[in-house]
Amino acid sequence: METPFGIMPLSSFIMFPTLDIVIHQWDLSKGIGGNAAIDAGLAEACYGALQMGAEGGRAQGVFAAEVTVPIAATIQDSYWRFRTARPKSTWG
Repeated sequence: METPFGIMPLSSFIMFPTLDIVIHQWDLSKGIGGNAAIDAGLAEACYGALQMGAEGGRAQGVFAAEVTVPIAATIQDSYWRFRTARPKSTWG
């Protein structure tokens, strides 16, 4: 389908609002002191979508350089490395 980002499958394009909702759910939950955990399956789907577009996002300035996370990092921690594009202080 034709999108503002070029031609892509609908299944890829629909991930944009999905990612946006997940990010804002996390932000709001953290802001009010609520449970900010993301369902592992949803985090994995979002992570996969971000991985597919990571290089293009970096080329457009959406993401900074890739951040390495520990092998033991959860899928949610791996997902957030794309959002913040910087390591958590505990990751050194």
